[in-house]
Order: sequence, then C-alpha cells, then structure tokens
Amino acid sequence: MNPAERRRLLEAFTRDDEDIDALSDVLYLNKVRVYEDTLAELADLYDYEVEDLTLSQEVLDALRDEADLRAEQMTGTYNGDLAGFIDAIPDDITYEHSVEATELWATDRDEARSELVGITEAYSAHADATVAFFVNNGIEVEFDFGGHGDDHPQCVVCEALVRSNPHPAERVVEVGTPHIQCRQKWHAVIEADDLPDELVLGQGAPAGILGNESLVQRAGGHTEAAEGLNG
Repeated sequence: MNPAERRRLLEAFTRDDEDIDALSDVLYLNKVRVYEDTLAELADLYDYEVEDLTLSQEVLDALRDEADLRAEQMTGTYNGDLAGFIDAIPDDITYEHSVEATELWATDRDEARSELVGITEAYSAHADATVAFFVNNGIEVEFDFGGHGDDHPQCVVCEALVRSNPHPAERVVEVGTPHIQCRQKWHAVIEADDLPDELVLGQGAPAGILGNESLVQRAGGHTEAAEGLNG
C-alpha cells in the first residue's frame, strides 16, 4: 500500500462532524433517560407518587452540552487511534486487504469500548440527578460513597472516598465522577422525617456535576486523586 492509498484509507474511515452530531444525539438521549430514571427511582424509593416528570430546560441544556463535548472528545480519540492503526499497516498489504482490516479494527474497537462508554457516560447524569433531587427541594443531606449493595471498591480513589463517608452535597459535586468506568454510586443518608410532603422533580437547576472531567483526569492520575482526597 503506497502513501496515496494510506491517505485514501484514512479519509474513508475518519469520522467527521456528521458523525459527531449523530453520536451526540445518541449520548444525549441516553443521558436524559438516565437523569429522568434516577429522579423517578429516588421518588419511588421515598414513596412519592410521580405523575409527570419533565426536565427543566436548564438541565436539558447541560445534558446536551455534555453530550456534545463527549462526542467530540470520543471522535477525536477514535480518529487518532485510526491514524495509528493505518500507519502500522505493512507496506506489502494491498489496499483491498487494508480496507477489510480497518473495518474489522473499527468494529472490534467499538464493541470493546461499548460497555466502558455506557457506564462512564451514564455516571455524571445519574450523580447529578441524585444530588439535584435533594438540593432542589431544599433538603440538607449527606451521601455515602459506595456500600448499600454496590460492588466492593477496586481502586485507591474509591477506597479513599469510602473511608471518608459520609460526604456533604458540596463534596459530591466537587468530586463528581471519580474515574472512568466507576461502579460506585452516591447514596443519600437521610431520615424520612427530613423529607418534604411534596417534591419539585426535575424542574430545578443541575447540581453542577454535568460537563466536568472525572476527578482522576483533573488530578492527573489515580494516585494523585487519592492523595488529594486523603489530604
């Protein structure tokens, strides 16, 4: 495969603005569903009846902004990986075989990352809705990280968060998503007497978690993030 064929192959498989828009739409719809489901599940947990749940435009805008950002980031990562894969194809491989190999690579990559993406992209919406459920109703509450049936923490960041339970709402917003593919959730520590008779559900502002990178990304690594929490 000559340099012109490599450029042709790269152009054929590079994802563009239309792909970003399509991915953003999928992410956005999933984030909206997670946000709504989280609010509804919390209402049900505390024995509230929910007849109509409509998210405020402010929440929808925050979910859309996050979806746009993540779609652009994910597409950029894909295009970078694609360029590396094509550069590594040996010169003696024909263009036709290179197309087949690239198609297989792209399919395998998407399938391998689907679970990671699904968990990671749902986390911020779930966490934001969890905090907003209480904050938007004027309920003072603390949160346990993990426990309550969650998987056992698997990294130093999650272990540090569990050790420092419970956390005020401000701390939960500050941490946000601990790390990519985190499976620990934030659980409210609250007495039934602290709950109001009626709820404002989904019509307030987002809690402040949406749109932020994970704690590990912001800190520069798991060790650095854990040290910051322990300090």
